[in-house]
Amino acid sequence: MSSSKVYSYHELVKKILDYDSRFEVKYGGKHPKIYHPDIDGSKRSFPIPFHGKNKPVPRGYYKETEIVRQFNLPGDFFD
Repeated sequence: MSSSKVYSYHELVKKILDYDSRFEVKYGGKHPKIYHPDIDGSKRSFPIPFHGKNKPVPRGYYKETEIVRQFNLPGDFFD
């Protein structure tokens, strides 16, 4: 059984922002988006569900999913 951490919205965003100072949080629409101006020469953004600053984000949303691929994060980034 996996013992990977479950992140709150605040923890998840902080971890990504700490990884690369060019990441930003953009607000508007249903959910805030993590944005990066240059991933392989392209601007990229990805929505992060926000249901409260300290509410857990479902692990399946960030673990082994599109967010890791979208931003070329290390495969074990959320371990």
